[in-house]
This record gives sequence, C-alpha cells and structure tokens, in this order.
Amino acid sequence: MYSKIEPCEIQPNMRQMVFGVIYTPNAKPYVSYTHVEKEQRGINIPLVLMLTRWDGCLGFPGGNVDPGENLVDALQRELIEEINFHCQKHRFEHLVSLTDGNSRNIHSYRIESSEQEIRNIISDSVDSPHFLSETQGLFALQLAHFKNDMGINQILKHNFKSSAVIELSEIIKFLGIELPV
Repeated sequence: MYSKIEPCEIQPNMRQMVFGVIYTPNAKPYVSYTHVEKEQRGINIPLVLMLTRWDGCLGFPGGNVDPGENLVDALQRELIEEINFHCQKHRFEHLVSLTDGNSRNIHSYRIESSEQEIRNIISDSVDSPHFLSETQGLFALQLAHFKNDMGINQILKHNFKSSAVIELSEIIKFLGIELPV
C-alpha cells in the first residue's frame, strides 16, 4: 500500500525510484469508426503512454535512482534506457510522490507531448537499450469511455506494476477526466 508524501521528498534509508508519465491532452484518433459513439468521433481524446513490462504488468517508464544521482537526471537516463526517449529536463512536471513506508519512495513526473511525439516515441522505442529485456512494448492508452463499457474501464482491470495504477489515476485527475462508477 502506498501513501502520498511531500513532492520529491527524499527519505533517508529508502530506495528512490522515478517514473515518467508521458501524455497528450489533445489527440484525435477517431474520425469515423463504428465502435465509438458518433459524438466522440473527431473530438480530442487524451492519451497516456504506457508500457508492457517483461513480467506482463503494465507500467510507466522509469526505475531506480542511482547513488549520487538526482531525481530528474535519473528520470532522463531511465527514459533513454527503457524507451529511447531523449527528453529535456525542463519538461518534467511533478505528478505525485509516494512511499510504501518500508523500503522505497516513488516520484512520478508528467511530461506533456503531442500526439505525433507519442507516435515517434512508440516507433523509436524498439532501439532502446532495454527493449525486450525490460520493456516489451509501448502503447498509447486512450483516456476515454466508449459504448458497452469499453475504454479506460477495461484497462483499469489489467495487472499494473507497483504504483502505476495510482500514477494513472493522478494523470486522469490532473486532466479532469471523470470516471464512471
């Protein structure tokens, strides 16, 4: 179980981890498809980039902060290692910091992108140093609801690694998306 801590709080004797939540608030993946309601065609749908991990869980790119490394340097390194994304540090905005109260703190940052940049990251990810060893693939998750309870509600039933479902919930809240009960 995780609880929130102060933004980017470093607690002594705790392993520090960082994750990047890459998203776009404005994608238009649907123009005329039968599996979406007519009123959803052609509208902006937020996307968030998630990865399938080696263990079959869904998560966000990131990992351990090395000794002597600060959080943003670690995130920049992890993004290159896991998804081959070279991102300038000034784009990192704090999303949430969590602790398990025992052994680790997790610091997540949001990174706003365009739909085209997300497409490029997915395409370039196969050239990352950790592709196939840690990262099995990337996908752009649509943060939308569709008829027959499809969309985000179905994704939330999957197996998330560690704090990923909390980070996903935080970006959904940040974007102001209402989840149906």
